[in-house]
Amino acid sequence: MKAPTSRTRDLSAAKSKDAPTRRAPRPLPVRKGAVPVETKDVESARGFLNFRVPAEFKREFKTYAASHDMKMNELLRRSFRAYREQQGD
Repeated sequence: MKAPTSRTRDLSAAKSKDAPTRRAPRPLPVRKGAVPVETKDVESARGFLNFRVPAEFKREFKTYAASHDMKMNELLRRSFRAYREQQGD
């Protein structure tokens, strides 16, 4: 093996200084009380549902849920259940 020359030493030093350091990706945070999706208890398994709605609809939905002492996700579940029953599903 050849001994490094001053030129190769300068290149390797510059390369190591300028090279971006790569970090291992951080694991996703686990929410307190979260149940893994692979759980056998389907009722307690949680998933994310994320979509945009008009601001006025969100305000009305949130206000209705609060005035009936419900969380927004409970109102959504009840609304969907009622809609399916109405459709005959």
